[in-house]
Amino acid sequence: YYDSDDRALLEGTVTLRRAEERDEEIRESYVEILSSNRYRSLASPFSLDEFLWSRDMVDTRCFRLFIRGSRETALIPFADMPNHASSCALSWKYVDEQRSFVANATCSLKEGSEVFLNYGNKDNTLLLAKYGFAMEDNS
Repeated sequence: YYDSDDRALLEGTVTLRRAEERDEEIRESYVEILSSNRYRSLASPFSLDEFLWSRDMVDTRCFRLFIRGSRETALIPFADMPNHASSCALSWKYVDEQRSFVANATCSLKEGSEVFLNYGNKDNTLLLAKYGFAMEDNS
């Protein structure tokens, strides 16, 4: 979700193209949702700008999990708080038997040290377009 100042800085980049493609997909979802019967009774439907912001908040914080054999998307309070790192990050999964989201360190951690998540194998254009940051030495 880039404002006009951010977009001006990204003019001519692959990152801006990816962000614009994503925004277009979200716009299409917005039109589809508002044209469905489900939301016709709203006195004041949400604006496109509110929808773009909301979708971005969900999309950048959700986890894709297998729950009882089905691929699901879930928001898990506090689990989205760690920063990204490609090594020594938490691994995570849903454990059906425990009915729980479980995160484990993939390396030894010292008490009080920061923990990280690995957002996946993404190049900087995708990290910047989706999450708003880039990493050194990451092509």
